[in-house]
Amino acid sequence: MLSFLFLTADFARAQLIDSLRVDQDGVTGQWTSLALDAAENPYIAYFDSTDQRLRFASWNGTAFDIEAVDSTQEGGMNCDLALDGDGNPHISYYAYSTDRDSVSLYYANRSGGSWTIEHVEGGPVANFIGSSWTDIELGEDGPGIAYLEVAPSFRLKYAARGAGGTWGTAVADTTSASGFEATLVLDDGDTPHIAHLRFVTGGGLEVRYTTLTNLVAWSSEVVVAVDSGDIGWADIDLLAGDVPAIAYLWSNANLLYVTVQSGPGSSWVESFYDTAGVGPNGDTKPVAIHVDEQN
Repeated sequence: MLSFLFLTADFARAQLIDSLRVDQDGVTGQWTSLALDAAENPYIAYFDSTDQRLRFASWNGTAFDIEAVDSTQEGGMNCDLALDGDGNPHISYYAYSTDRDSVSLYYANRSGGSWTIEHVEGGPVANFIGSSWTDIELGEDGPGIAYLEVAPSFRLKYAARGAGGTWGTAVADTTSASGFEATLVLDDGDTPHIAHLRFVTGGGLEVRYTTLTNLVAWSSEVVVAVDSGDIGWADIDLLAGDVPAIAYLWSNANLLYVTVQSGPGSSWVESFYDTAGVGPNGDTKPVAIHVDEQN
């Protein structure tokens, strides 16, 4: 069952004021992604585990309308949703081949009431894992997707759709075991900025930052590293001057940190932020960060 929660506007002192069942047919609601339109109406992309399908829920003012996005194949895993300026949904997700021998990254968008499905890239199903997140953002030139390469090795990749509708892909971080839990933001020039997790050989974890320097070459750096324990659930946004800010959770101490570059290409300045994002029983929850022009 998938539910939607209405909270008070002040997130720091958020209170639950209402909840609604979005979809209660079967086992559903895995890999949910939420977006709000200009009128703050909620839209949700999610995976229906019972039917193995990608579904989309839109609020009509009194209830959620449910529709199947891609009913031709078994997919919808690790979906992510973005709305354009006209309120049209754009979704990135994974889907299995008919014989389940491979898994592919797909892009879906709805315009004029109908869905268009596009294949982006595929690989062997044996390498597909739950941490193969996708994150989609909409730029002036079209959508961009950060994701984990599933073959031949785990690496961070980036896909962009050109004006002609053709998808181009690139390895954004060649370091092995990088690209897990990738989150993406595009600046005004459509330059991708990505925060992601790397599993270090022999143990340890890194939160990494990757960008396309001068729109020519990819560069990556370690934001924070630990030899033991669990860090992750990172999210990224940009300050004035396209300076990246990354929030992440250190679950061993149940602490949320925010780290900001002191300037483009400079060192990272880290500060403890809050225990927000940690559940009442110490359960870790995804971290979300948004910055305005001052903060």
